[in-house]
Amino acid sequence: MMIDKDPNCAYCMEGDLVAKFGIKIRELAASKVYLFKEQSHLGRVIVASKFHVSEMVNLKPAQRRAFMDDVAAVAEALHRVFKPAKVNYGAYGDTGCHLHFHLVPKYRDDEFEWGGTFAMNPDRKYLTDAEYDELVAKISAALLIGNGDGLFEALQKLRSEIADDGRVDYNESSVLLEALKPFAADDQYIAKIVNELVKIREDGVVSPEESATIIALFDHIFA
Repeated sequence: MMIDKDPNCAYCMEGDLVAKFGIKIRELAASKVYLFKEQSHLGRVIVASKFHVSEMVNLKPAQRRAFMDDVAAVAEALHRVFKPAKVNYGAYGDTGCHLHFHLVPKYRDDEFEWGGTFAMNPDRKYLTDAEYDELVAKISAALLIGNGDGLFEALQKLRSEIADDGRVDYNESSVLLEALKPFAADDQYIAKIVNELVKIREDGVVSPEESATIIALFDHIFA
């Protein structure tokens, strides 16, 4: 049986239920992507279906293909950002019956578990809020650009998100910074945006003037 939401499910309801173990990165076509707070394996994330189903077989074929495409897109982003030797995949859910995959980057010089099954929750390594913010921004930017979209399409998506409220917020600025840094050397307008975003990261505040400047630079790119 397929339902959209279960009021007792963390992946359906999010909020405090998800905050116990994860931080939402962004939504994809068929899934929601979360950073796993326990970061013994740098870059560990969860990809959860947008439908409250227990098994892959509960999804319609097109929905199943879309979900697995999302899993692959997240794996590509993890390889691009963190360069792991391998990404492990785990889909369990004996007690939490909402289809989700743990994607766990593995490194040959890891302190433990290379060559073995990753622990469900080692409860060993947690980060500061700033470190979480940086990881979320890097993964979100990698997902936004992707192999299929390219920079221009990614910028259009970001500009659309900013247009919703007419200003840049701190989370948007962090994603923008990580997305644009690799391209700043080749484009003066992107370099100007990056300079503005660096200032925002340094003081942690997005002023109305900074928002207006960034939006104006975006509009110049799309003119």
